[in-house]
Amino acid sequence: MGKLGWCDNCNVPILDGLNCGICQNESRPLNFTRTELKPIFPEEANLYRDILARKTPELSNILPDGLSFYNTMGEIVIDGQKVLRLLLDKEKHDWTIRLFKAFAATVPLFQGSNREKILAANEPMLRRKEEEALAFLERAIEKSSHLPLAVSFSGGKDSLVALALTS
Repeated sequence: MGKLGWCDNCNVPILDGLNCGICQNESRPLNFTRTELKPIFPEEANLYRDILARKTPELSNILPDGLSFYNTMGEIVIDGQKVLRLLLDKEKHDWTIRLFKAFAATVPLFQGSNREKILAANEPMLRRKEEEALAFLERAIEKSSHLPLAVSFSGGKDSLVALALTS
């Protein structure tokens, strides 16, 4: 993933790290290394809440009703801030929870992101990506017009997008 940003005004991630598609404000860079930001879905949020309630009851209500995120480093991101790291200790077969220093004294109430706002804020970038992909497909089809065409489909997100764009 390239640059990742956060619009503090709309409280949403900006996938290309540029301007928010809603308010046009420049996004604040999120300095995450080697990672993607993925939404925490309701079922996952319930699991995390259960783990937090068992391990650190004072954090059991930290996940808001709005969308929170996690990255491949096990970091939970809420309202554009890395809040805690939740990792499974394979030796102890138990969860380890570490608050980031900014939240060691007091944990604020978070609101979480709104799914519709996330889509609206990133729509310009998503439209550009769609146009680029369609132009690439058109060039590929033109180059191989004498060959039968096929779309390889593995069931993953990339091949699903390729299939949707070629339908």
